[in-house]
Amino acid sequence: MAEFGAQLARNGYLIMCLYVMLGGLLTKQSWKKTGRSMIRVALGVILLTLGGEVIMKSLVSLTYVFQRGFSVIGILSSNERLLAYTDNQFGGILYGIMLIGMTTNVLFARYTKYKYIFLAGHQVLFMSGALSALAMYFKLPGIVGILLAGVLLGGMMTVLPHVLQPYTKQLTGKRDMAVAHFSSIGFLLCAWLGKLFKKEDSPKALPKASGGLMDDNIVSTAVFMTGIFLVSTFLAERAYVEDITGGTYYLLFALEQGLTFTGGVYIVINGVRLIIQEIMPIFQQVAKRFVPNAIPALDVSVLFVYQRSRLMIGFIGAVAGGVFAMFFLGARSVWVIIPSSAVFFFSGAAAGLYGYSTGGKLGGFTAALLFGFGLGVLPILTMQVLTDLGFYRVVFPEFDFQILAGLAMAIMKIFQMLGFAA
Repeated sequence: MAEFGAQLARNGYLIMCLYVMLGGLLTKQSWKKTGRSMIRVALGVILLTLGGEVIMKSLVSLTYVFQRGFSVIGILSSNERLLAYTDNQFGGILYGIMLIGMTTNVLFARYTKYKYIFLAGHQVLFMSGALSALAMYFKLPGIVGILLAGVLLGGMMTVLPHVLQPYTKQLTGKRDMAVAHFSSIGFLLCAWLGKLFKKEDSPKALPKASGGLMDDNIVSTAVFMTGIFLVSTFLAERAYVEDITGGTYYLLFALEQGLTFTGGVYIVINGVRLIIQEIMPIFQQVAKRFVPNAIPALDVSVLFVYQRSRLMIGFIGAVAGGVFAMFFLGARSVWVIIPSSAVFFFSGAAAGLYGYSTGGKLGGFTAALLFGFGLGVLPILTMQVLTDLGFYRVVFPEFDFQILAGLAMAIMKIFQMLGFAA
């Protein structure tokens, strides 16, 4: 049963299908319509997953040539690797925290003014892994650690979408949808920072096409990413690139990977569209019965559908900030954090959008630049905890993971002082 629960938690499409089926039953929807919605939602999640895998594969290739080209080696920042470690060593605690967190989120949404239901399951898994590691580091008794970390997780799942909502509405133009992500504090700081800059245009008004090559956001993404690959492969040297690719000509490798990355983005956007089209009506019906006025909080990639033409502002800024952080730390003879390229794209792009919502293009770029710098520096705060647990040369990457882990560490230290933990 525990293994089944773990498998279910890892397969987001099953959770979403069960949710749709439950919604259909509760709203007395026909089986034909419910089945159609389940298939479309499953396809949307699968597309989202496949697109993410395509992007990840391309970004892994970029990481190899980027590190080689810029001569940097350090601590890998990876959600997935840390999740694999914590799942292997603390799996029971991890999934216990996840279950308590999701239950707490629903209860808070039902009985408080914060009506947000956190629907980004992968983010919940990542944070559950982070909190399970902290619980083990402070030697909290099993049930105490699960309950304490689970309630903390549920509180974050409820409150974080709320603090971002004013700026999310500016980006999407919708009041009935929020963003679920554990970089929310970082996004909020980006929105505040954006206010320091003059806002030259409206976040909801897309520029008119002039017929130029870069008016198509998919084409502009392909051009930019191919350029990034070309520079990185050139600096990494032809012999190295052709060696790791099995003999592929290095310039063709750069072209292929730039286009592959863009194809992944296109898949993700269409997967998100399918999910939104099916889950929103059902969610609204279920919420009316159990959580009046509930608002679904979806993965940050939902923003990409509404602000496609401005994604690269944040990505470019975050990459620049991350590179600066690597050289900044390297010059001081300390560990160099190699941030995840995927986090640069998904979180960095979103950080730029939130900065853009209040400060236009300059505000968005500057906010993403500092956000990227934070991605490259803040993981040092929790590196010792993970090293002591045997997790070598790897850290959690997300901005909020560091801030919230610091808060969790402070809370757990208080419990230690009170004698509730060894």
